[in-house]
Amino acid sequence: MKEHSLSITSCEKKYRSGANGLSQAEVNRSKEINGSNVLSEKKQKSLFKKIMSALSDPMLVILEFALIITLGINLGKYFKNKEADFIECLGIGFSILISVSLTVFMEGRSQKAFKLLNRLYEKTTVKVIRNGKNEIISREEVVVGDRVILVTGDKICADGRLVKSKELSVDESALTGESDSVRKDANAVLPERTLLAERTNCVYSGTLVVTGNGEMIVTSVGDKTQMGEIASELQIKNCVSAPLNDKLTKLSRSITVMGIVCAFFVFVLSVIKLAINKELVFSNVSDCFVNAIVLIVASVPEGLPATVAVSLTLNVVKLSKSNALIKKMVATETVGCVSVICSDKTGTLTQNKMTCEKIICKQENKSFIAENVKFNSTVKEMVKDGKTVLEGSPTEKALVTYFKDFDFKGELINSTPFSSDTKYTSATVKKENLIITYFKGAPEKIIEMCALNDYEKRKILDEIAVNQKKGKRCIAFAHKKETTFFDGYACISDPVRKDVKKAVNECIGAGIKVKILTGDNYLTACAVAEELGLNTYNGVLNAEQVEEMSDEKLKSELDKVNVIARSTPMIKLRIVRLLKEMGEVVAVTGDGINDAPAMKQADIGIAMGSGEEITKEAGDVILLDDSFSTIVKAIAFGRSVYKNFQRFIMFQLTVNISAVSVILICSLLGLDSPFTSMQLLWLNVIMDGPPALSLSLEGVREEYMQYPPVKRSAGIINKRILAKVIINAGIIGFVVLYQYSTNFLNVNVTVLKAVTFTLFAFMNIFNAFNCKELVTESVIKNFFSNKLMVASMGIAMALQFVITEFTGVFSPEKLGFKTWGKIIGISLTLILINELYKTAYRIIKKNIQNLHKKRYYEKTGERAN
Repeated sequence: MKEHSLSITSCEKKYRSGANGLSQAEVNRSKEINGSNVLSEKKQKSLFKKIMSALSDPMLVILEFALIITLGINLGKYFKNKEADFIECLGIGFSILISVSLTVFMEGRSQKAFKLLNRLYEKTTVKVIRNGKNEIISREEVVVGDRVILVTGDKICADGRLVKSKELSVDESALTGESDSVRKDANAVLPERTLLAERTNCVYSGTLVVTGNGEMIVTSVGDKTQMGEIASELQIKNCVSAPLNDKLTKLSRSITVMGIVCAFFVFVLSVIKLAINKELVFSNVSDCFVNAIVLIVASVPEGLPATVAVSLTLNVVKLSKSNALIKKMVATETVGCVSVICSDKTGTLTQNKMTCEKIICKQENKSFIAENVKFNSTVKEMVKDGKTVLEGSPTEKALVTYFKDFDFKGELINSTPFSSDTKYTSATVKKENLIITYFKGAPEKIIEMCALNDYEKRKILDEIAVNQKKGKRCIAFAHKKETTFFDGYACISDPVRKDVKKAVNECIGAGIKVKILTGDNYLTACAVAEELGLNTYNGVLNAEQVEEMSDEKLKSELDKVNVIARSTPMIKLRIVRLLKEMGEVVAVTGDGINDAPAMKQADIGIAMGSGEEITKEAGDVILLDDSFSTIVKAIAFGRSVYKNFQRFIMFQLTVNISAVSVILICSLLGLDSPFTSMQLLWLNVIMDGPPALSLSLEGVREEYMQYPPVKRSAGIINKRILAKVIINAGIIGFVVLYQYSTNFLNVNVTVLKAVTFTLFAFMNIFNAFNCKELVTESVIKNFFSNKLMVASMGIAMALQFVITEFTGVFSPEKLGFKTWGKIIGISLTLILINELYKTAYRIIKKNIQNLHKKRYYEKTGERAN
């Protein structure tokens, strides 16, 4: 049987711990059997293993492959001609170094979070009873069976069953998320299936004694405590990678395989051509091999990881200006793909500050209630860090704060503490020549002792019931001179943050499901959900119901469930795991230690800036302003980042596919390649550099929050983007091949290859403007929205012009302004063709919509407004 279902006598017998506590021999035996009261630290990977693990990432393997090939080509050139360009090698190497450093650094977060959890109990001393004497020992020395004495202000260092309690209340918010302190009763014997938050006869490690005193028998220490389970979860590595990593890895693999296949065919065809021409010698074959390798370098998006890293870094800086501190770079994009937000209630949706919302009473009775709160309270004023603060129950602190400006006169003569039997407290006060007794407590108990008729009692209780259904905690007040008079009642709650309702509605409008996972009770959880506009009809589960369900049954329920009350850390963890298995991209928001495991397991963990340090360490994003609306900003920003990656990849794919296609078709037709190895490597530099990066820095657009979230299983390249890539790559390839084979621009034969290459480069640069618009918007509308991109494209064209015209690297002679005019004019036709297509698409779409409307009005007889 579990401890909470045992009587005090049974518990003492089970743990062999009587009124005199354990003997030294029993302490030693318990320590040997049950272990010490410390959290175990798992063996960490060495720095070398961390680096090797980071280097084995599929995205980095592509970079490493590109580095080896590029280094090999340049070394070959150096030994053959004493000429080489190692700048690209350095660039790729630097990208690998940055990625590995960041991965190794981020891997240390789990260990740091674990150490912070352990630090919560460092240098804590505990008063225990051993051999019939009171002893003070360190928390590490506590063993199972020890009798621990608890007093107000103690941080509980182990899990235990209470054997004594007097006015004992404990703040369990760190473990359960419960807003108010929990009153404890050592004499209670509870059913075995009682939920953690409702075990009034037990206390748990990491919680705080708010009022009263008691004794407990330690039942669990170290890793076996509830807090130990959380610590264990924090050390488990999340094996599921970020959605962006999965998509980019899959895309890069596909492109790499296609590039290698095309390069192989080009190499084989080139060797066959050499054999036919009887030029099959080693030097010529090695040249063909080098050209094939360069083609792989040109087709593989080796600049993709570097560009993604730089883009994410720049966006991290931008988001920090909106009060969202990003700790994990990929989280910048992941937050935009979120399809479900699992939010804690206390401190996240609410203020985590019990507040007296209103006092329901007659005006003449308000002074009696104020005096009641003053004299009939356990709240104490204390000085911390030079500031006066209130210590005590959150409910009582809320009442004291409400009446802080009232003047009080009188002398406290006697007081009676709260008990589970009476359910009220009382205080007798001498006021001038009068003796007044004040009562405060459960409404049904206070009202019963007052001079009210049955109708009045029923009416007041009905009013209170309405407020309780709204999640309010109601405290009743009365005073007695000769007769006991009912004074009124207070409604106390942890209020919802001001911006939360609007933010939740915006999330729902963006196709994001919001689920509340709270340690609070059913009524409070429902009240908050209803206030936020979440459906609670058949959409609320209790932790007990969740625990009874199989994974498959729970999965079938999760779509319609919006609230899970009495959630424990392990239940939250299970919900997150199942949602991810269902294909959802999950964000978990929270501020307490109980939220940390679920946050770490989620695709994105979002911590409140005012939350626990351990929670902030476990999270990927920290909301510096504690505002739920900042999550909406981060989601919009993340969606923008995703769209920008699509733009960048569409641009890169068009360049790569058009280049590979031109070279492959030339090989099939028996023509020499129109591009030299130097030209292909140069193309890699100007296309993978600032122009491509600037394309990934397009600003946030309002319409992004009108689209549904991107599914985890969806590829980063959808059908529309793929169609645009194939069409534009086809146009570029056709025009370049037509110029190369027919010389329709009528240029000198000596500069034919230079003109063909420049035409190819310019058409791809102008295509970047087509890539700005992923759907059917005109490029003109947002042409200057990204001034950095316009400048980058201008610089790229200028560099191409200068190198071609003045260095002799790409062309044996100057092309002349007339030829440059022709190249620019032909290149611009790519934008014109795209604009004509999009205009036609918009017109056709509008006509179809109008036709549907017309048919609808004809069918229904209605008219358009």
